[in-house]
Amino acid sequence: MINKKVVYIFSIIYFIMLILFLSFSAIKQDFLWLDPIKGVEKSKLNPIFSYISNEGNVIGGYYTYKDAIFLGTLYNNQKVNKLESLGGLESCIFKGSENNLLVGWSSDETGKTIPVSWDNSGKITKLMNYEGKALSISYNGKYIAGWYYNELDEFKPFIYDTNQKDFKEINKLTFGNYQESYTNGINDNENLCGYLLGNKDSTIPFVYINEKVIVPSGVREGRFYQISNNDIAVGYITNKNNDKSNAVIFENNNIKNIFDDNVKSIAYSISKDGKVVVGYFADPNDNDYEKPFLYVNNKVIDIEKEFKTYLDQNSFLVEAQGVSPNGNYIVGIGYNSKNYSYQVFIANVSKFVK
Repeated sequence: MINKKVVYIFSIIYFIMLILFLSFSAIKQDFLWLDPIKGVEKSKLNPIFSYISNEGNVIGGYYTYKDAIFLGTLYNNQKVNKLESLGGLESCIFKGSENNLLVGWSSDETGKTIPVSWDNSGKITKLMNYEGKALSISYNGKYIAGWYYNELDEFKPFIYDTNQKDFKEINKLTFGNYQESYTNGINDNENLCGYLLGNKDSTIPFVYINEKVIVPSGVREGRFYQISNNDIAVGYITNKNNDKSNAVIFENNNIKNIFDDNVKSIAYSISKDGKVVVGYFADPNDNDYEKPFLYVNNKVIDIEKEFKTYLDQNSFLVEAQGVSPNGNYIVGIGYNSKNYSYQVFIANVSKFVK
């Protein structure tokens, strides 16, 4: 005679294992669309997502609603995790680390933006009581960089140490008439990259290595977005001849263009070892439509072309905004014709990285 209790226990175990298997399988798919957040009109949402974990299951970024309201969003295993807030309506996730610590800002009850971090469950930590924004975090999660207004109401860049739970101002991040600095990237060595803001909103890219500001020679405009652990920065420089943004790699004071000068492009993210770069380019062979690219082993890979079989008719990919620290996954934006909206996509690119 079969013991009903034993059958029941085995049924429960089988059900749990089935759920785990399906979740694991979903994460390991080569390409996935992530559903937009609910409760708002999809056509009014603009997604910007630059963080994806080494396993491809934690994704962080934000949506702008009607180009006015910022909605920080965290996906965990393809589901939206609710973010804790500081009492305000808006928030924003900019970057994340290998231990899934995400940084950005949250508005408080008065509407001020406060630098914060979240863990992958959505729990919030206030980094300071001043108005400001956390813009980047090192791959190991130790250092957070951003800006704030100090007691004298002065705009200052900062580095926050997550071990010491304290921050310091950086007073050397200036260059000539460029007095405001935005630290888009920080690595495990506490070196930085970003851009300096000058008159009439002009920007020039910089790296800050061993407490020294370095601006690429002869550059009149551009920005850097991330810096690897071997101090390779990526971003764009505006071409002097045609005013197009050119995706670049900056290493040892040398600029390397990823595309020809006449191709509009931007590099947004780099793996921690400096071997994988992602961004977008305007394809000159396809009416200059913007497409995501992967740059690895000195070769440009057209992401839309490689993942075309996963796209429905009239769907297309626009840009890759982030790469996982280990270089195996990317996160980006595309148009999903099934939902008639722009959505976040994630892709497993490990086969190209080997």
